[in-house]
Amino acid sequence: MKIWKLIIFGLFIVQVGYAQKTNLDQVDFLINVKGVNSLTPAQVIQVFKNGRSLWESKEKVIIVLPANNSELAPSVASNLYGTSVSAMQKFWLALVFQGRASPPVFLQTGEEILNYVKNNPGAIAAVPQGSVQIPSNLKLTVK
Repeated sequence: MKIWKLIIFGLFIVQVGYAQKTNLDQVDFLINVKGVNSLTPAQVIQVFKNGRSLWESKEKVIIVLPANNSELAPSVASNLYGTSVSAMQKFWLALVFQGRASPPVFLQTGEEILNYVKNNPGAIAAVPQGSVQIPSNLKLTVK
């Protein structure tokens, strides 16, 4: 009986590890934070997965993501969160419920996301690579 518990536990660990894999090369990031035009991959993950609340400039972090019924959502969920759209939504629901983060702004199109980031200091967004033309002043470089 113990061997089955170990096998099930091992499968759970593999699934959890898989769900956390990211492919940031397939995602474009937009940002409207003074003095921030690049972040490391670890910093990007920290912002999008750990519910960071303030930038170093003391601006509130506003995370912007595609809505669950947006055609952009599956790519962002898969490449940034390593999961499905519904699991990405549940992830954020849990963070908000635990009081660790404010809820993201969920928008339908790349243009809506671009306009929101442009008009809201502190905003950071993720969209599938090449889905929207990002002006250089809003483009976040991940290096």
